[in-house]
Amino acid sequence: MAFIPPTMVSTFVGKPVALPAMRPNISHSRCSRTRISASAVSRRDFAKVSLGIIAGVLVPQLPLPAQATSGLRVFPLQEPLTNTYFLMRACETVSDKLGVCNSNPVNKLSIKMHGLTPAGVEQAMRASEALIKEGVGSETWIWPSVTTSSFETAEIMAYNLNVRREQIVPEFSFLDARGVGNMEGGKLADVRGVIIENDGLDSSWRPVPGEDGTPNDSSDDVFVRVRQLLSKLETQYFGENIVILSPDSDPLSVLQTVLMGQELTEHHKHEYQPGEVRFVQELVVNAMGEPIVPPEVKTISKPTVLPEKKSRSKPKQTNI
Repeated sequence: MAFIPPTMVSTFVGKPVALPAMRPNISHSRCSRTRISASAVSRRDFAKVSLGIIAGVLVPQLPLPAQATSGLRVFPLQEPLTNTYFLMRACETVSDKLGVCNSNPVNKLSIKMHGLTPAGVEQAMRASEALIKEGVGSETWIWPSVTTSSFETAEIMAYNLNVRREQIVPEFSFLDARGVGNMEGGKLADVRGVIIENDGLDSSWRPVPGEDGTPNDSSDDVFVRVRQLLSKLETQYFGENIVILSPDSDPLSVLQTVLMGQELTEHHKHEYQPGEVRFVQELVVNAMGEPIVPPEVKTISKPTVLPEKKSRSKPKQTNI
């Protein structure tokens, strides 16, 4: 092995100690290692190095506050969230207007299916104005799903809120619409009826798998996704306003339900309409499970759904 020059040895605490020059005693055994003669090191230098190593081992290394709070969130929360969250469903799409269920992630970039209607654009404008009244401005972060409807909604809102382009952060999977399995392409009202009925009985219930690759997600599956998203946001930001934009109601209603400390089987009580925005204040409990901070939900913007006008045909007159 090569000759070891004088080196600096860290003592873990205090200043480094420089060892005096020494001549190594090199062993030529099979597992040769450099051996330093004890006589070449003074007792004072040896004591400094030894005490430094011992102090570095014994002194506990406390984590920084940011490191201590990172990781997956456990519900109900025992500590308040560090950011303020606004949950929003993407505005009305072509599929919404036609009443057709489209949840296959393969089609989430389709303008034909998920592009905003003129009514959807108007909803995004009104939602922006409502957020401005709540004091939400240009420093807001917008986290939309990459689904066309969510991203188009985010771009309209960013323009009105004067949000910089880099503050629109696309989310690629955690906010995807809930997959409905073999019910893909069915009437939206019928599909929602089946899902609501079964979710109320069991949060692990899944739709029957389809043959076109559409996922068949349970409420538990959706919960896993939104918890990962929330944990990531809490780790990445501190003290920010964040708008979470999903193309579907279920990721938002599931997130709101767990933030309020309720059971997942109840999440359909918090259905989101296209273009609806809510502020959600989380429930915080102590170690005994007793509430410290009660949950609070405030609807910021909710589109008015006008009933469709039904054409009434005049009764035919029969000649007598």
